[in-house]
Order: sequence, then C-alpha cells, then structure tokens
Amino acid sequence: NDDDPAPVEAASVRDLRVHQNGALLASINGAWSPILPFITNYGALPRERADFLYDLAKSYLGFAEDPLRARDLARDLAGLGEIARARWVTGECLFQQGDIDGALGEWHAVLDVDPGSLDGLFSLGTYYLDTRDYWKADRYLARAARRFGDTPVVRYHHGRNLFHLERYREAVAELQAALRLAGEKESYPLIPYLVGVASHKLKREAEARQSLEAYLKWAYTQPLTRIEVDAHQKLAEVYDGMGMRFQAHRERQKADDLLRRFSAAAAQQPGAAPPAPGPPAMAPPSQ
Repeated sequence: NDDDPAPVEAASVRDLRVHQNGALLASINGAWSPILPFITNYGALPRERADFLYDLAKSYLGFAEDPLRARDLARDLAGLGEIARARWVTGECLFQQGDIDGALGEWHAVLDVDPGSLDGLFSLGTYYLDTRDYWKADRYLARAARRFGDTPVVRYHHGRNLFHLERYREAVAELQAALRLAGEKESYPLIPYLVGVASHKLKREAEARQSLEAYLKWAYTQPLTRIEVDAHQKLAEVYDGMGMRFQAHRERQKADDLLRRFSAAAAQQPGAAPPAPGPPAMAPPSQ
C-alpha cells in the first residue's frame, strides 16, 4: 500500500489478519482427500507410477513442507509394493513432525529392505552429521559416497564429516571432488573454507592460503557470520607459518574487529546474556 497518509497504511496492515484465518485453513484441511483418485496418465507401468508418486511426495516434503499430504502418498507407494520408498517418505514426514525416533526407525527399515538406498543412507548420514555424531554419520555417508560417487551433494557431506573426524587429507579430496562434480550446476561456498582449514592442519600452507583467501573474498559479498572470524584467525596462522608477519597481524585485527561487531550486536538484543569469553565456536555448515 503506497498511500501517503499513515492512518490508511496502518488500517490496511490490520486487515491483513484475514490471511491468517485458522478456521478457514482447518476447514480446507478437513475437506482434503487423497490426490491419487484425481490424477491420470502418470505412468503406464507400476514402476513409472511409483517414480511419479515418489517425486510428488518429495515435492510435498520440500517445496510445500506438507508432511500430511506426503504421508498419503507413502501409503500409495506401499500399495504399489514400493516398501523402501514408502518407509523413507514416512520417515521424512515423521522427522518434519518432530518424531525423531520414529523417523530414525523408518530410515533404518529402508536399509533393511534396500541396503543400497541413497535416500536412506543420506537421511541417516546427514542426521548424525548435523547432530555431531560424526562416527555414526560416517557409517552411512561413506557407504553413500562409495555407491554414488558421481553425486556432488553426497561427496560434499561426506567431506564435511571427514573434516569433523579430523581425517583432513581424505576430507580435502572429497570436498574437491564435490566441487569438480558440481561444476556450475550447484554451489558449495563453504568448501574453500573447509579445504583451507584442513590444508592448514596438513601444513600445506600455500593451498590453505589460496583457499581461505578465496573463501573470505566470497564471504564479504554476503551477510557475515562467525565463521569469517575463524577464517581470519586461521589465515593469520597460515601467514605466520609462511613468515608473513604483517599480513598475519592484519588478519587478526580483522577477526577482532568482526568479533566486536558481533558482540555489540548481540548485546543490543533484548534479554541478551553477556558474551562468553574466548573465540566463537565454528557453527556447523548448513546442508
């Protein structure tokens, strides 16, 4: 609403409450029926119909974030004999609804039916990776990487997990493979940071410098995070190892300045606790 008078704008904003009509949404949900009776020509063979329904379920789980509708399709997949796929969809539905134990049980059941299921291996592997149980994550992500080595996202998350396991040489190889396979189709901007830190741990300082400088160049085109503080600190250590003392001092200054900015912003938040002493912990990279 671009009317100049403030009272008009305020009144129009108040009327937006009609878009949050819980009773209307409840009525729509109550009238919902499964979609399968309404679609035709979605496959001549059972396998083709299963492929279509599986992709549709993933759309409900992803774009629509609608586990209830996806659960209907899981039942339809089971009716077509696609037990592994049905249980994977059910697991994802339960996960989105907050039933973690139920989701894990379904994903394990997927692997009982189909030990080579990419979706089963990936869901379990990334769950344990994101909950920082890296040894357990390796059990699934390593299998996925061996079986589906041409899939960039699999190699990327396997590389992330190897990084956290401090298997740095393997991590660098996996992360670089993910970047090479992705090409221009997918973006993994945290790879240079992870490769830079891993290379520094391996005393490969030239490679570490190149990767960390590339990461920071990208990072400063984005909203900054505390990972950049760590990147500056690690790059300072790399410069020290290469005898570049002035550059190292400058990187530490940048890290300190950035940390002060984050601490000041946090202190301005209502009810904010005093900042903890010491350097920030590195947040796990997102999927």
